[in-house]
Amino acid sequence: MKHKIIASLEDLDQHKQEWESLRLECHSSIFSSFDLVRIWLDTFRSIAQPQIIAVEDHGILVGLAPMCMRKHTAAGLPIRTLSMVGSGKEILGYSLLSVMAKNGDDAVLSELVRGVRRAKWNLMQLYALDPTPSTVMFLDLLKMGFTWQPYVEVNNIFYEFPVEGDIAARFGKNSRRLLRSIRRDLERGGRMRVRVARTEEEAEQAMRLYVQQHKERWISKGGSIFRDVRNTRQLLEVGKLAVRSGTGVIHEMLIDGEVAAQSLVLLDGDVVRGYRIGMVDKFEEFSPGKLLIMLVMEDLRGRGFKGYDLLRGDEDYKYHMMTQERTLPSIQVLRGSLLTMSKVRNFAPVRMVDERLKLRDGMLKRMNEG
Repeated sequence: MKHKIIASLEDLDQHKQEWESLRLECHSSIFSSFDLVRIWLDTFRSIAQPQIIAVEDHGILVGLAPMCMRKHTAAGLPIRTLSMVGSGKEILGYSLLSVMAKNGDDAVLSELVRGVRRAKWNLMQLYALDPTPSTVMFLDLLKMGFTWQPYVEVNNIFYEFPVEGDIAARFGKNSRRLLRSIRRDLERGGRMRVRVARTEEEAEQAMRLYVQQHKERWISKGGSIFRDVRNTRQLLEVGKLAVRSGTGVIHEMLIDGEVAAQSLVLLDGDVVRGYRIGMVDKFEEFSPGKLLIMLVMEDLRGRGFKGYDLLRGDEDYKYHMMTQERTLPSIQVLRGSLLTMSKVRNFAPVRMVDERLKLRDGMLKRMNEG
């Protein structure tokens, strides 16, 4: 058994079939799928390079840690950050990131940790991980082998569908009543309809409209993450992949003939992952975002899905649509010169690094709220 580091998209492309077989066997989320990992690495290739740790046993892939490396400087201090693919400051990424080890094998996980140790980083930030058994054990091994500290903790909120009857039966009482009332009034007046993107062209049109609306809504809140064209490309590619491969659905709710809310969900086994939800402020009185989530739940329960994952974040509306909540683990590790200097709190470059890390944490939280 040995590990290797996949450091290019060309090398990554050699592993698609065995990657997906291992992911499905390990029950890792769709955010660790080959296609989504590759889209993200390709989109953000100018700032993040693949550092995917793969473990093979007699030529068979048995372990994966989908990681990447980003480099920058702070006050002249070189920072080489190792993180999971799909995470980063002001970057449209993923949640529920995980490592994969065939049968949860301790030897595979230990080899993955050896790969982490070999990679040339001085800051490791693992954020919003999916607490699968393999991922939790991997984190335990890291904690035993490195000087670590807690990182930004976020909650993951989930809604389990009622088997039958009112899809909103487990919502908070006030939210349930409000959404029922709004829906009833809009349907009686023939003012509301929902459409689904059927082609890649329709998916791209829907996601471009989402970006435009997001920019408008965030003008007074510090600006939209879609000012960065890479984030726009990321959303377009994920949306098109979802429609092309059948791994996701884009819904749009129209009120009086105008798009009032949009949703992009990814289909992950028997669970729906709510990747993006957006609304137009003009229709705020109708709570279009929340109403569309309810309608999407209703549609997908009818297709056999059992629950809706609202993913990370502590927005109020999520707590009114919740049956389960859990904390997603995150850790931060410093080593080398960065660890040494971090012990000298008054050293100017270290203070600057600390300030930037705190700023990064704040931005990550802001993204959760978007």
